[in-house]
Amino acid sequence: MGSTHSTVDRLIGVTVLMLLFAALTPLLDDQPNHPQKLFPHRFFAQNDAASGTDAGNSTATAINLTAGTYSGSVDATTDLVDAYAVNVPSGKGMIATLSVPSGSDFDLYLYNSAPYLVNYSLSSSLTEIVSTNGTNATGGIAYLTIEAYSGSGNYTLQIQTFATTASNGTGGNSTGGNSTSTQNDAGS
Repeated sequence: MGSTHSTVDRLIGVTVLMLLFAALTPLLDDQPNHPQKLFPHRFFAQNDAASGTDAGNSTATAINLTAGTYSGSVDATTDLVDAYAVNVPSGKGMIATLSVPSGSDFDLYLYNSAPYLVNYSLSSSLTEIVSTNGTNATGGIAYLTIEAYSGSGNYTLQIQTFATTASNGTGGNSTGGNSTSTQNDAGS
């Protein structure tokens, strides 16, 4: 009787293994073409700002950028923040424009080198704008963070520099943000 029971146990064990193998085989066989079926977040690393990785989540882990146009991705549940460090040359100011995908709400924050928050744009529109104009973020490192308030998707970040008319970076030919009440220039 003992041998019958162990034979049944073995048959059940073998049957379970065969069913498990049958269920996993399509995923494993198709892995080179579709590895996201097996591990959706492990194989497809982000490439924020063409860095080959996900941008940092704070000013301490920010990816260095210069003036230019960059793309990246954030998600309100799995990748809340992307952080960038921008070297603003002496005598220059910076304006950053964030294009947000439809159906998402991303916010844009600007920090000086301390890093203290000096400007932000929290509108629900598809464009967020911040600038060093009117702030104490003068030549040197300025930090930009993009936060997914809701939704997810790919964004475009455009960074431009402009000449300031005052040596402290408070002048210039660019405005600091959009005209909605959700945009904030420091001191206004």
